[in-house]
Amino acid sequence: MMDSIPTNAIAEVVIRGLATGAVTNMTPLVLHRGVPTRSKQLIRRRKPPFTRPEPKRPLSTLPPPGNARIAISLSEQISNGRCGCTFRVAVESQTFPEDAIASSRPPPLCVKIAGPGMSYRLSKEAWCYEELEKLQGVAIPRCYGWFEAKLGEGQRIEDICGVDSMYDVDSSRSSKESGLISDYDDSDDSEDDNAGDDSDQSKKLRSEKKAKRNAVKMRLRSEDVISILLLEELRERLLDVHKFRHSTSFRDDIYALYEDICEMGVAHLDCRPQNILRAACSPPGLPSVKCPRHECEHQWRIIDFHIACKSNVSFSMLMMNPTDDLANMFKT
Repeated sequence: MMDSIPTNAIAEVVIRGLATGAVTNMTPLVLHRGVPTRSKQLIRRRKPPFTRPEPKRPLSTLPPPGNARIAISLSEQISNGRCGCTFRVAVESQTFPEDAIASSRPPPLCVKIAGPGMSYRLSKEAWCYEELEKLQGVAIPRCYGWFEAKLGEGQRIEDICGVDSMYDVDSSRSSKESGLISDYDDSDDSEDDNAGDDSDQSKKLRSEKKAKRNAVKMRLRSEDVISILLLEELRERLLDVHKFRHSTSFRDDIYALYEDICEMGVAHLDCRPQNILRAACSPPGLPSVKCPRHECEHQWRIIDFHIACKSNVSFSMLMMNPTDDLANMFKT
């Protein structure tokens, strides 16, 4: 069996056939691993017992970031959505450092390409994948990184994504109508440890952090910035829910996935059949990792975290939204 590379091993992705230039129609686009933007959106209830200390991100078990480089080309389009579109990819070449295991390679991959001006949203999704590192291969797909590039003069991206322009309306509805929010806080101070401290030094620190966040936001919302998420390829989406409506084991498995995510303090906020996919087939994909909470290997995965957020809402309150959504989904 092939050894899999760590999910942080790739530093650079070259995509062929995506960007066109002034001279040639086949301009390779080089994207470098970026640092995702923390999800700013927080859900808060200030009165117990609805809150808990926000769960801390577990220590990473990954080795130091690698410097591998892979070249890929786009294959079949899998889906498109409000944040971007997803394609299967063919790995044309890969370069690893000399001390890497010769047989190491990634599993079958796909890329999620941010739509015009949507790199900021995709960056937040990448942050959620990092936050949920211990659930990669358990309840969510393995994520091999978020990569970005600035288009050069004369370069442009073909119109391949077909992004829904109503994204902001949908995301607002998903969070505000989730039934969890009584004092929704989306201010820039919401992620600041010094929020509430009115000293001059704290005000200055908050102002500097806000300026940096706004600069990153403006850069990533520019249409000359392109970004991708590199993910393991899964199998089919849950499109025919009624096919499984009498299967208790299936329903238990889907509920368990959301329990895993909510336990880590993340609200998915986008529970629907299109975001539930069957786990990869192994081989050629990687085998599922045993879930430590449920002591089993889940057969399905949850995707699309572009409107997800980290929360200090209690586990039982976080589970209310997916529980209601799944109940409606499984109704005959």
